[in-house]
Amino acid sequence: MSDEITPDAKEEAQAPATKKPGSKRFSTTGGLAKGPSEEEQRRFRKKLLVGIIIAIAFLGVANVFVFFILPSLRGKGGTKIDVAAEWQAAFDSAKEARVKIGAIEEKVWSAGGTLAAADYKAVKGHCDTLADASDKITSLIELVREKHGEDNKEVKDMVQRLYQIKLWVLDAWDLVDSEGKQGIDPGFFIPMNQALSRWQKAKEEFEGIVAKKAELLADPEQKKATRERLNVISKTISEVMEKLSALDDYVRASLVNEDLSAREVPELGPMRQESTLAGQLFRTVKETKSEFGE
Repeated sequence: MSDEITPDAKEEAQAPATKKPGSKRFSTTGGLAKGPSEEEQRRFRKKLLVGIIIAIAFLGVANVFVFFILPSLRGKGGTKIDVAAEWQAAFDSAKEARVKIGAIEEKVWSAGGTLAAADYKAVKGHCDTLADASDKITSLIELVREKHGEDNKEVKDMVQRLYQIKLWVLDAWDLVDSEGKQGIDPGFFIPMNQALSRWQKAKEEFEGIVAKKAELLADPEQKKATRERLNVISKTISEVMEKLSALDDYVRASLVNEDLSAREVPELGPMRQESTLAGQLFRTVKETKSEFGE
């Protein structure tokens, strides 16, 4: 028996297969049949619509997973970044530097001392830590804004902390710049605490006067001396209010935000509260002075 393939057999072997009789697309005679019925088209469209809905739902779940369930983002080059951990670490390092600077500043406003060259040098060294933390959080804010927009909670939390760090940077650098210069406030915290210390002493002295008011009014000499002390107390309170107001303006102008609140910069809260109390006491002192004569 020969293994050769005849021309007809070869042609038949190479020809594309034909659908079997009974196929939906071909008639028993080999010709094209009619297209799908309206019912078949309706079922096809229904299946297609269901498939689209499922695909959209899947994409939605995928987006939620990527942007909300996963707590991290990816930085440039595909590097995975845990934003919350990184900005908290940066803030903690800045906070530690601020504590060390505060201990140096306390020598001035609490103990009434002066700063040595070594103190200024130490503060300058801590400035680098504060600046690095500020830059780190700023870059993270930009990254999250790019991914999630301005209204993201993480962005708002970081912005609040960033304002606080920027105050610490401002205070530290202005303290360093004040070395050897007269008439320049050494940053924010030293003049603020000096003003609050003066306010506290004035308040305590006034409370002492009020406690012995009847006795002081009964003695002409003590009455005159008390009137003079009330003038001094009134002047001190006025100067304190002026200084605290100037420091508030200094912070808002330096951080370029006229609407800064204690939420962004917690240090402003107690200062503003004490300034309000000072204004109330100033009016009370004025009323008391009238009882001792002008």
